[in-house]
Amino acid sequence: DQRVVNDILTQMEFEKRHPARGAKSYEQWEHDMVLWHFVRDKRPSPLESPLDAIYWIVTVDFRFLGFDAYKKDRLNEPFQTCLHPSTLVQMLQFWVPRTAQFEEAMLSSLRLPFLFQEFDPNSERVTIRIIETLGRFENIGDLSKETIAAILMNDALRQKLSVESDIKKQVELVREALIEEQQKLEKRLKAAFKTSEELEKKIHQKDETIRELTEKINNMQEGLSLIRKQLDEKKKKEERLEERIDYLEGMERTRIENAQRRTEIFRFTACWIFIPIILLIVIGFYGPRLFYISTRLGVWGQTIGIWILLLIVWLWIAEKRSKKYPRIQDWSVFKIIQKFKKWFFGILGLLLVGILINALWDILENLLKIK
Repeated sequence: DQRVVNDILTQMEFEKRHPARGAKSYEQWEHDMVLWHFVRDKRPSPLESPLDAIYWIVTVDFRFLGFDAYKKDRLNEPFQTCLHPSTLVQMLQFWVPRTAQFEEAMLSSLRLPFLFQEFDPNSERVTIRIIETLGRFENIGDLSKETIAAILMNDALRQKLSVESDIKKQVELVREALIEEQQKLEKRLKAAFKTSEELEKKIHQKDETIRELTEKINNMQEGLSLIRKQLDEKKKKEERLEERIDYLEGMERTRIENAQRRTEIFRFTACWIFIPIILLIVIGFYGPRLFYISTRLGVWGQTIGIWILLLIVWLWIAEKRSKKYPRIQDWSVFKIIQKFKKWFFGILGLLLVGILINALWDILENLLKIK
């Protein structure tokens, strides 16, 4: 590039006119000019803001910074191409938020002048020679960045190329380095494949283990379902048995209750119905004949009176004694006796009221006759 050659010659003449300590050699200025024009060509034109520039050169070489300032003024460009690290950090403050990473970058920029190495033209020449040799191979664009970086950083290859001037031998050396790098890649690939196969085996084993565990879990679930079904059937049988037992117990209680009821009915009937009725008949029939009390009533009148008195006593005693037999309260015969009692005492009450009225009437008649 003629622009690069012109700038190199201009700077060399400037170095001669203004000799100073630390003057650069031709190779050093060649390195700087190639880099400066390369970056400048990568930038869009025209530039409206620093963000549009995208590409910058960060350097601690003040001679290079001076050259950049000279070219900026000469070409009337709005923005410089070379930046000091501290200037770059200050510029980034306008667009980069203040974070821990940004603060760390600012502190690191203060150490950059101490980390930059001196320019080594021989190292650059070897690097360019490797790149030129790589450009002679077909399909070089298929190589990965990692492979190219490994070739450029191959110390053995750099030492051999630094003392070798024959182009064919340089190509052969680079080819051997590529083959060696290819072999390393193949070894890494084989190792990666081996690791992948081992991982696949482990994954397969885990899948088998998971499958076996899944089958066991399914079998356990089927067993649990069967056990649950059996338990449900057993529970249903137990419930049916309990219902049957409850039914039989209920029948037994009913039988016992009925037996006790029949027993109470029999006792009550025998003690307080049949025997009292027989006594009523015997006493009411033979009492007036054995012990004749009044001629006015006659035998049958006395008999009927005795029966009525005994019937009253019987009904009263039977009512009291029935409380000891709770199971006869709903007996139909006992209910009839209860109704008869109410009917009998009702009629008896009416008769007594009539007798009292007649007695009072006789007393009133006698009193009226006396007057």
